[in-house]
Amino acid sequence: MQMKAIKLYFQTPLYMGGERGAIIPVHSDTIFGAIINALIYLNVDIEPFVGAFEENRFSISSAFPFRGEKLFFPKPFHINSYINKKIDKDPNLEGYLKLKKFKKKKFFDKENFEKMINGKIPDLDEINYEEKYGYKVADIPKIVLDRITVNSHLYHISQVFFEDNAGLYFLFQGDDEIFKNYIKPAIRLLGDEGIGGKRTWGLGKFKPKFEDIALKTQESDLFVTLSLTIPKNKNVLHLWDFIKRGDWIFTRNGKPRRKPTIMMVKEGSILNKDPGEIIDLDNYGNFSGEIGHKVLVNAKSFLIPVRWKH
Repeated sequence: MQMKAIKLYFQTPLYMGGERGAIIPVHSDTIFGAIINALIYLNVDIEPFVGAFEENRFSISSAFPFRGEKLFFPKPFHINSYINKKIDKDPNLEGYLKLKKFKKKKFFDKENFEKMINGKIPDLDEINYEEKYGYKVADIPKIVLDRITVNSHLYHISQVFFEDNAGLYFLFQGDDEIFKNYIKPAIRLLGDEGIGGKRTWGLGKFKPKFEDIALKTQESDLFVTLSLTIPKNKNVLHLWDFIKRGDWIFTRNGKPRRKPTIMMVKEGSILNKDPGEIIDLDNYGNFSGEIGHKVLVNAKSFLIPVRWKH
């Protein structure tokens, strides 16, 4: 399975808001929104880009960590059932402790990810449970002064700091013309402008690198999604978890407004083939009227075939 990997080598810390332990991955709806805003800033007509996305001519994953040449992937949810069965066959304390560590591990390298999507169980003795992903999250103290009383207030924000040869990457699959004409220029602009919050502080700037990668996959009617998604058919879900998405809408020319809370299916969930959808926030209220333009939220799937005997 051929894809493009877009690596982001961060030059300044990254701020994404949210809970400290949930900053990484950077979700696919955030990446799509940042690309759209960059294209608008570049004065590019986004209608063909959005139209191609709606027609499933390309897909975009969430952004996961890389360190050196090693790409990390989220754990497919089905693999825990394989491990449970293995431990059940030979119950012992050592096996139980390994299972606990395995379930807590957030990301796996490409080799182990390929084993899991092809129905094989990684060797629990060979997995590095203490593996570092090339970043750390630190709470940075900040002080704000009341404009009237000049009283100070201390608060903290969580920022992500990356090692020199580490960062985040996301995957692109599909139309080469879309990649060349829309994704590349948008990502290069975002590298200079920054991605995430607090860009006026200089945060989130990166240097991009574009690479081809291939994943070893087999044909299957089941898939793991590497993006957030909202399936059109809710019956396609087999193993899944939800995440609440909200926060503020970034707009260059309109009036900022908080997004409605939307429940999405998380990366790593197992489902039958379903492209997901693009959410028009006008379905949740008069966003076009209040902000000054339409707001679309990416809830499309990024599907990788999974072999799972359940």
